[in-house]
Amino acid sequence: MPISPLGNEFLAKLPKLDYDQLRLMLQVVFLKKGQVLYAQGSSPDMIYFPVSTVVSLFVELSDGYSIEALTFGRESIVGAAIPEAGSVGTLRIREEGIAYKISASNFNENVLKILSISQAASQFYVSIIEMMMRNIACVSHHRLIQQLIRWILQTLDSTQSTTILFSHAELGMMLGVRREAISLALNELYLLDAVLLKRNRVEVLDRSLLEKMVCECYRLTCVPSNLRLFSN
Repeated sequence: MPISPLGNEFLAKLPKLDYDQLRLMLQVVFLKKGQVLYAQGSSPDMIYFPVSTVVSLFVELSDGYSIEALTFGRESIVGAAIPEAGSVGTLRIREEGIAYKISASNFNENVLKILSISQAASQFYVSIIEMMMRNIACVSHHRLIQQLIRWILQTLDSTQSTTILFSHAELGMMLGVRREAISLALNELYLLDAVLLKRNRVEVLDRSLLEKMVCECYRLTCVPSNLRLFSN
């Protein structure tokens, strides 16, 4: 697994001396789709820095549904913002890939004493609140197809790929809508030659078109455009 920790933007933005100090404590790990990092109500034992994986925070409902509340990609630090009372949801791997990890005790007791890292973590915590507020507004105000495009683009930004693996039922559950609604929205994108649909797979053919169609929420929360590796 040759991918550098600098593929994680949180780490890449740190001053070199502080990054070099933290780098010695990091371990690379491959995270599989569906793997649970923290169950709802639990406290983290590891802190993760995604590079090519996507982590989702799912709110578990009593009827068995899991609604995706937040996603964390290569711009993120995962686990550091969880309160002592435990996670409000389940953090699960949505797209498999590589991350770097450090024990939560080491991070909290030693790494957070480094001023630049403590400040960066605090700024990221604020961004999480902003993302949650933006998600609420997006779900309430924008069309499903715009929400779907936003979800696709954010996933591509995090995985540095042009292909996403998921079932219509899985995505419908994450977005809180019926599978049929997801199928209709994806078919609309297919007819525009924006995506290619295969079984449990979507390949983006025209990213520029998707960026024209997506709601403003994507631009307010997306990875900076100069950091995207795949764009038309």
